[in-house]
Amino acid sequence: MSTRKAFEKFMEGNIDNAYRFAYTFVKNKPDAEDILSESAVKALKAIKTLKDEKYLKSWFYKIITNTAITHINRGRKVVSVDFSQCEEIAHNDETNLEFFDILKDLSIQDRSIIVLKILENMKFCEIAEILKLNESTVKTRYYKALKALKIDLEGEIYG
Repeated sequence: MSTRKAFEKFMEGNIDNAYRFAYTFVKNKPDAEDILSESAVKALKAIKTLKDEKYLKSWFYKIITNTAITHINRGRKVVSVDFSQCEEIAHNDETNLEFFDILKDLSIQDRSIIVLKILENMKFCEIAEILKLNESTVKTRYYKALKALKIDLEGEIYG
């Protein structure tokens, strides 16, 4: 299978997760959609640079991260979380809704680490590559963010 076909197949199965990740940066639907669209176009243009398909997910999430940071640095305002948008993203699942609501107090980088680890089930080494951080830094920030969010290591949310 060509890398382009692999990317298309990946997008079919992961569009919601990629959107949710883009949303964690900007907290609004239109900007998250723009970031995801722009990231997909960039990925398709650069697909030949992907050397191994097993890294497709981390490669694409790195593109989303860079696109989102560029988007934010362009001077676009990061808006506060709109409850109705969170509800839409969480697909009416109250646990996910609470999860998105408590993430709003984290820095963009910590929010990204939490989303990639918990929702995307990525390994620390993959997260480190995406965010261009040392793996031990990612682990430290992850556990500090969990503590700040009052989430135990089993993933349960405490009130």
